[in-house]
This record gives sequence, C-alpha cells and structure tokens, in this order.
Amino acid sequence: MIKFPPPCDMSKAEVYCTWQGHKDRLGYTGEPGTDLASYGQANLPLCAVMGGRISRDKDIGYNMGFGTYVEIDHGICSDGRAYRTLCAHMDSNCVSVGQIVKAGEQIGIMGTTGNSEGVHTHFVLWVDDKNVDAQPYFSCGGSMKPVIPVITPELRVRVTCTGLNVRSGPGVTNPSIGTTAFKGYETQVYDIKSFGEEVWVKISENEQRWIALYYQGSNYAIFLDVPAPAEPPVVGKLNAVIVVAKTAGTDTVTIPTGDLQDLLQLYKEK
Repeated sequence: MIKFPPPCDMSKAEVYCTWQGHKDRLGYTGEPGTDLASYGQANLPLCAVMGGRISRDKDIGYNMGFGTYVEIDHGICSDGRAYRTLCAHMDSNCVSVGQIVKAGEQIGIMGTTGNSEGVHTHFVLWVDDKNVDAQPYFSCGGSMKPVIPVITPELRVRVTCTGLNVRSGPGVTNPSIGTTAFKGYETQVYDIKSFGEEVWVKISENEQRWIALYYQGSNYAIFLDVPAPAEPPVVGKLNAVIVVAKTAGTDTVTIPTGDLQDLLQLYKEK
C-alpha cells in the first residue's frame, strides 16, 4: 500500500466523519469519503496528495452535493494500481481540467459549498476505480500532534471521539474519576500538558479533571479558539433620546434624533 499525506494541514483540522461512518449513515447514497474539518480555521489550503492531472473541476453550483470540487487522476502509481482523489465542498479552487499538478501543490481552499453544514472537505479516494477508505493511506493516519495554543479565556476544547475518560491528572497513570466526556462535549481549557506523543487538557478550574486531546498518534479532541462575543451597543453613548410607549396591543417607538433603525428593531423585538 502506498502512503500519501492528507490534503490539508492536520495540525489545523481533524477527521470529523470517517469513510465507514458515511457508509453506515442511514439514507446516505453519495460517494463515501473522509470528512476533514477545520473547525473554524479560515482559508485552509487544500493540496494534491500526489502528482497527477486534473480530471474534473466545478467552481459553482450544487454539483450532486459536492459543491465546488476538484478531482485528480494520479494514474498508475508505484504499487501498479490506478488512483484518483477528489476534494469536495471547497470555498474556491485554483486549477482547471487538464492541468498537471505536483504533490503538495495547492488546488483550492476548504469551504462549505454544496451539501455541507460546516467548513470541511469530503475527501474521496478511488483505487482501480473502486471507492475505498482513504485513512489507511494517509502517511499520518489522519492525525497529527496539534500545535499547543496560548491559553486564553476564549480557548475551548471539543471531544471528537465516542467518549473520553476524565482522569485526575495528565496521563493514563492517573486514575479515572468515573466520569466520561462524550462526543461533542465542549468546555473551556484551563491548562495544557504536552509530553512525548500525548497532549492533555484540564477541563475544570478548581478540580483536577483532565482529558486526552492527543494520545499515541491519534486525536480524540480538538482546540476551539472561540472569539469573544461583540459588545452590545451602549445606549448611553448615543446622542439620542429613546422613548418607548406601549399602547393596547401595539408597541410605539419614537426616535427624536438620528437614524437608529437597528435600535428600533431591537426595541420592537423586546
């Protein structure tokens, strides 16, 4: 079996849904593939996993749910088998049919076009024209030790595997406290410990509660750098006087000065 890197930087992305997960999904009739999600990372490049020729590209439209996509015919590789790959749901592509690309050359930007609920790419692999699971072919297995971010009040963690034991300290030598953090669980990060092939995250401010974000080559959770919410408008700073009067069955809002349509809508909703 040949090996190749995933189509994106896996320190900024994670396997969100596996090939088998697509096959097992009730009612799924598309081409099974591996979903690699950026979890909010903007402008994440997508690259050719091997050299080849662009055999299909679409830059607008729904396109059978793929949205903007690029397919590459890699031809007969060193193992004597024919390979094709496809990246779907792109924000944009930067290649065209017939173009020759090298391994690692950028072909587009990860996006959420077509049948998509978030920024990711649906990566499809065909070997000898048979749709197969791409993850065993990834040189990193689809997992990489993440870059350790700066801890801020906005930094959060989300569990992406089925469930994680919550332990009394960083490392499997620390006992489980009898609690499980299930897939989708999200919370603030209070501390991070990284050593060897392990990254552990503290998920409680006052108690020793830790989960494994990365362990022995596999990602079990991901960091989320959530921006702080925008401050609401401060009425006291506006050079205006807002008078709200309620009459039977209606709301009347009088704005003596300025063009304050946003505030008008706000008070109507209240």
